[in-house]
Amino acid sequence: MKLKQFLRRDIFVATFIALLTSAAYATGGVLSLILTLIIIGVLAAFVSMVKGVDVLIIYLVFSLFLVAVAQLASGVAGLVIVLAVALFLATRGLVNIPLKRDNLIRLAVIAAVPSVVYGVVPHPFGLIALGAATAALLGLLAWSGAISLYVVYLLLTKPKMGLNVLVSRIRSSWEIGVQRVTEEATRREAEAPDLAERREPAVEVRPMIVPAGEPPTGQPQQLPAEVVRYLNFLRVLEENYRTGKINEQVYNKLKNEYVNRLLELGYQVESSSS
Repeated sequence: MKLKQFLRRDIFVATFIALLTSAAYATGGVLSLILTLIIIGVLAAFVSMVKGVDVLIIYLVFSLFLVAVAQLASGVAGLVIVLAVALFLATRGLVNIPLKRDNLIRLAVIAAVPSVVYGVVPHPFGLIALGAATAALLGLLAWSGAISLYVVYLLLTKPKMGLNVLVSRIRSSWEIGVQRVTEEATRREAEAPDLAERREPAVEVRPMIVPAGEPPTGQPQQLPAEVVRYLNFLRVLEENYRTGKINEQVYNKLKNEYVNRLLELGYQVESSSS
């Protein structure tokens, strides 16, 4: 597996959240509380993008209560509580990591490592180590495409358009199955035929030729999860373009990004002829 594809796994985004939360907590004092609340608030906002406002309120109330408990506990115990809250919120909205036994073990390790660093390495060297690790992983995630720098740029320069793109990406990451993607795309085309004619047609993703010597199975090949994710990104991107939520420049930029990601995974993207 190529390094970029490996780094685009959701578990590394969760690792970044854990390191960022640990660095914020390690600053100490009132600043630690402020930074922690900002991180929790942002993660809760991601939850609302996926599960709605009602769930957001419930999650936010319990999260803030546990953050208050963490501040009272202080030390390593407080950090463990804060990390548990941050990772739980991240897996409910920002990343799609099923809470099964294997993943729970991985998340426990992710929370344990910065907790040990915080508890063993004296201040401020522990803060420096956590901050450096956070910055390094952020750079790797941006390099791999797990974090889109263009989306960040849109959020800073065109907040409304950038937010539409971000919400679309978060929701698309949680959609499962190519059949649902195809059905929804067909339904939208039927509901708005005039818009579909004026805009570019939806994209089709076709797997490249199977290498010679590999026997056919006789069964339709299931698309990998990352391919499904970018297929969802493309489908929602088309919808946002047709409805005018994003302009042509943003549409072309993001479409090229998603198409290149799919090519890296061995899939061609072509516009449909109809």
